[in-house]
Amino acid sequence: MGDPDATEGTAPRGQWEVVASVLAAIGTGIGALGFVTFVGGTILWARFHGAGFAEEAVLSIVPSQDLIVIGAGALTPAVGIAFLALAILFLVETLFGTPSRWAFDAFSPRGRALFLALYVIAAEVVVFIVTVRPPSGLDIAIFAVAGVCQALLVGAIAYQQNSFPAFGAATFLSVGLFLGAAIFAAEIKGKQVRAAAFVRKDHMAGFGFFVAEGPNRVFLGRLEIRSSGDLYAARHPRLIAVTKAEITDLAIGPPEHPTVALVTGRRLAYELCRIKAPPAPNAKPNRQEGAAYSFNCWLPPRRATTRGGAS
Repeated sequence: MGDPDATEGTAPRGQWEVVASVLAAIGTGIGALGFVTFVGGTILWARFHGAGFAEEAVLSIVPSQDLIVIGAGALTPAVGIAFLALAILFLVETLFGTPSRWAFDAFSPRGRALFLALYVIAAEVVVFIVTVRPPSGLDIAIFAVAGVCQALLVGAIAYQQNSFPAFGAATFLSVGLFLGAAIFAAEIKGKQVRAAAFVRKDHMAGFGFFVAEGPNRVFLGRLEIRSSGDLYAARHPRLIAVTKAEITDLAIGPPEHPTVALVTGRRLAYELCRIKAPPAPNAKPNRQEGAAYSFNCWLPPRRATTRGGAS
């Protein structure tokens, strides 16, 4: 009788060949860049959905390179996690096996599957704890089921395949999808947006939430907020476009809750106004109705005062 583990990897693979062909076709169609763009798009969708904006309108004006940057930033930890798994496998194989063309024999097929499945589960637990804060009971249940299913899939791939690239790709995709879903949930909960302020050539300033910067325009979001305690309600969300040729100065703040970002946007606008050279002395404040968030950028200098009176 031979060792069962020694022959596990040589069993008929008819069904697995079909699954592998489907996964390969999907991977070829999407591609690495498409996967990164998809993750970036879902994160941006969640971010503006949580803030109360029309997600389709936002995604239609965001350049694809912005989605790639957002997706790449989100997936960077998944790359590190996959490389760490490969480093562990390679170290074990170097110490206890005889590597040949990136095939591994230090682990039996069952050992490979168990190691990678447990490794993926451990990585997903860390990702969930760090990213989704505070998690609800529903969040824990959904991500637990999804994480276990992904770990089982990675284990199945490790059981059937004996390839260094296959281990890395399976681990990266599994953890990457889980990480993207966790960031998606965190963005909806957190309602994080970036404040932005600008000054035009006519010395008028305005502010809102930064959405995107295109070749000819800068897009900002505006809304009215009713906030009381933990309650948050966005009213009249809208997008505005400002021609870049008319903008002389632009400032963008860090990710913040919309109620805080509105305050930050106003502060950034005043800051830009103070560092701008004043226009003609006859400049007048814009007091037109509906211009609550747009004001004259020229601020007259304050007179120096002393305890004895004005100088």
